[in-house]
Amino acid sequence: MGLLIFNLGYTLKIGLWTGEQVVEVNAKVLTFQLDERLYAVPVAELLEVVRPVTLYPVNKAEPYVLGMINYHGVSTPVLDVKRLLALDETARVEPQAWLAVRAENMLVCLCVDQLSQLYRIAPENLDAVPVLIRNENTDYIKQYLRLGQEVVPLIDLQELLVHKMTEIETLMAS
Repeated sequence: MGLLIFNLGYTLKIGLWTGEQVVEVNAKVLTFQLDERLYAVPVAELLEVVRPVTLYPVNKAEPYVLGMINYHGVSTPVLDVKRLLALDETARVEPQAWLAVRAENMLVCLCVDQLSQLYRIAPENLDAVPVLIRNENTDYIKQYLRLGQEVVPLIDLQELLVHKMTEIETLMAS
């Protein structure tokens, strides 16, 4: 277990990172925006919310690799979540935050446009992914979360990153 600290505006939220991959009853999720669309990730999959710093470019990197940073003494790739999700970019927004996660045995930071809110989920607010939209391009959607009138995809970060890890490991080795 490790300490997880969120600096969301002027409120400091503290919890425990257990490495669990399944959203449990009354688990916490963090919502964020990408091009005006809301997404959620389980807090248990996050190490830390990081303020953006200067990126160092990487030659011959995939388009979703924005660059590298020194994160607590470790060279860490920063990945563009919009490109990982194959979203059309309406306008480039200056990112407000990066989400530090551990994918397999590698540390990565994920670039998001804007953090939204931290929620505690009740089981009645979770829906399964409808069969009609399940395909290889939506494998990273764990469930859907109902927040008021909005339906928000709950992203499985490990599933999203597992297909990219070989490419990222090759990049790190060069």
